[in-house]
Amino acid sequence: MVYLTEEIFLIESKSQTSYTRGIGAPNTIFMKGDSDTLVIDPGVWTYQYKKLKKLSRKKIIDIPSVKKVGLTHHHWDHSNLSAFFQKKNNAEVYAHELAKASLEDKKKVFEYFFYGYEILQKEMMNYPLTGAKLVLYFMWGKFENVLVNHTLTEGKKLDFDIPIEIIELPSHTPCCIGFYFPKDKILATGDLMDLETGVGMDMNNPLSDYDNALKSAKKLLTYDIDILIPGHGQIVEGKNNIHKLISDRIKNSEEIRKNIVDLLETKEYSLRKLIENLFGTRSTINYLLNKHLIYCYLINIYKKEGIELREKRRKTFMKMN
Repeated sequence: MVYLTEEIFLIESKSQTSYTRGIGAPNTIFMKGDSDTLVIDPGVWTYQYKKLKKLSRKKIIDIPSVKKVGLTHHHWDHSNLSAFFQKKNNAEVYAHELAKASLEDKKKVFEYFFYGYEILQKEMMNYPLTGAKLVLYFMWGKFENVLVNHTLTEGKKLDFDIPIEIIELPSHTPCCIGFYFPKDKILATGDLMDLETGVGMDMNNPLSDYDNALKSAKKLLTYDIDILIPGHGQIVEGKNNIHKLISDRIKNSEEIRKNIVDLLETKEYSLRKLIENLFGTRSTINYLLNKHLIYCYLINIYKKEGIELREKRRKTFMKMN
C-alpha cells in the first residue's frame, strides 16, 4: 500500500513484464469519504482481488465501504473488479459516456482489444483469437458485464465528499478520462502515458490515437499537479518533475513519429524491420507492445502524409508516398 494523504492510498500496479498471473494490473486508487469509499480502476481478479482480501483481513481496507467505482477507461485490466463491487456492495460505477457500451457488453470489451486495424491487418492479427482469449484470462481472470450508473464528461464534478474533477484525455482510447483531486493537487491519468515500458504516449490498441494523445498530454501542462498517478508504473511527485515528464513524453512521441517518416523515406520496411530499427532487438513482450505502438504512429502517417503498402513474400512492405 502507498499512502498519499490520510484519505487517498493505492495498491501499486504489477509489472507488465512479470510473466505471472496479474501481469499488467494497474494502479488502483482508494479515496475514503465521510461515509463510503471510492475506488478508481479496481483492477483484476488475479491481482487486486487477492490484495483486497489480504488487506481486508488486516483491517486496512473495508471492502463493504466501497460504494463508488470510477474508471479511467473501459479496458479489462482496469475495469474487471467493478462487477465484484457492484454485486457485493451495490456500488455505483462512473465512466465516460463512450465507455458505457463496451463495459456493459463483454463481447465488445474483448473485440476492442483486437479489431479495427485499417492497415497491416495480417501483421497485427497474426495469432489465433482463442489463444488470445486464454492469455487474457490467465493474466486477469474472468470478465463480467458492468452496469455504468453515471457517465462522466469534461468538467463534471463526481458526486463524492471530497472534490473530484473529470478531465477528458482521449488517447489510449477515446473514452479515457483523468480524475483530478484539486484539494491535494493529485491527478490519476489512466493510460495516457506508459511509465513502465514505453517512452512516449501509451498507444497500444486499435482505438489509440496519436494526435489526441499529444493534445491530452499538452492539456495536463495547464494543471497544477503535485502528484501524478499513471495507469501503470510508479507515481511521480513534484511539479517540476511532472512537468518535465510530460514535456519529455511529448517530445519523445514527436521524435518517434519523425524517425518513422525518415526511415520510410529511405527504403521499404516490413513492420518487424521497422520496429527493430527503432528499438533494437528486445524481449517478446516488449516487441508486442512496440508493434501496437508503432502501428498507431503508422496509421496517423498513413492518413496524413500517405504510406504506400506492397505485398511481397506474404509480408507487407511500407514506404512513404
